[in-house]
Amino acid sequence: MRILIFAISFLSTLNIFIHYAIINPKTRSKSYFVIEIFRLSVFFLICYYYCNKASGLLPNKRIIRILLRILFIISLVTIMVIGGVISKLIVQFN
Repeated sequence: MRILIFAISFLSTLNIFIHYAIINPKTRSKSYFVIEIFRLSVFFLICYYYCNKASGLLPNKRIIRILLRILFIISLVTIMVIGGVISKLIVQFN
């Protein structure tokens, strides 16, 4: 699990570098939501990892993990939908 968190963090860092160093400033806003998806994924994985490791400390560990998964899916879908809408609006106004 720690290796997965490290790999996604590395991909996130690489994406941020490409986003701000290589991509044309006029087209950056179309792909900004990808940075937010990576940020949410890293945050979720860290929270999920610590919930797994706190075996005896959490009274409802199974329920908390299920709620974390549901919250992650809802947040991910929301970011994707809002990012898609914003990128389409940017294309229309340019």
